Amino acid sequence: MLENVEIEQCERTTVSAVLVVGLGHQVIDVTIEATGTGIAVENSYGVRLIRPNVTGKGEEEGIAIEDSEATVIKGAIVDHVRDGIYIENGTGHELTRPLVTSSRYGVHLMFPTDVSIVSPNLHNVGARRSRWIEKPSRREVVERDASTSPTGAGARDET
Repeated sequence: MLENVEIEQCERTTVSAVLVVGLGHQVIDVTIEATGTGIAVENSYGVRLIRPNVTGKGEEEGIAIEDSEATVIKGAIVDHVRDGIYIENGTGHELTRPLVTSSRYGVHLMFPTDVSIVSPNLHNVGARRSRWIEKPSRREVVERDASTSPTGAGARDET
């Protein structure tokens, strides 16, 4: 468990400020000033990110989840990153009340399955008219929120 920590990432780094790999790890109330990716979760199961706060330089992901399952993200605050929350592959992820500002995509999905996004709060996101989701996953569940498009999801496929 990593809890109540503030991290300032070194300039010109190519590694994530926090890298999580394994089973059931928890990151709680962590604040990160990132030059690269803020939090990366790779090849993991059951990781919980509770109230992470990531501020970036607009060049990398705030939170990146890759090849993992059952990741839970609650109350994330992500600002000034390329993609607020980036999820590639994996299944069974739950995002609750993510706040993403000043990013290309609030939530960027690349082929995960069974993703639940509840009450997203997204401001100043979306390049090329997409509000927040690219490459929709199968069985994606999105609860409508006033900060998203009128249908609740601005999904788009750029293949």
